[in-house]
Amino acid sequence: MRKGCYDCAIKHLGQALVLITEIRKGYPQHFVYVIGHLAEAEDEYSAIDNEVAMDIREVRLELLRDFNFNATPALEALAQGINMARLSNQKGDSDARD
Repeated sequence: MRKGCYDCAIKHLGQALVLITEIRKGYPQHFVYVIGHLAEAEDEYSAIDNEVAMDIREVRLELLRDFNFNATPALEALAQGINMARLSNQKGDSDARD
């Protein structure tokens, strides 16, 4: 299994959030890209924290099942959590070098 990437996971979640906004503005063709970005975020994060990866998966499956675009707060919370973990990990790397 390859090493996961915090930055890539955040990038994919952020792009999914942007595309959900576009869908709400009347561009439903972006739906497939939302699903793809969520799958990529899940894949990136599975090597770091499988529980969080499964949370991303659940949001993706909910969107596929219900086309419910009220998942934005859940995605924002996941992105913030991943960013906090990223910052904490960077701090740990920095402390290890001191």
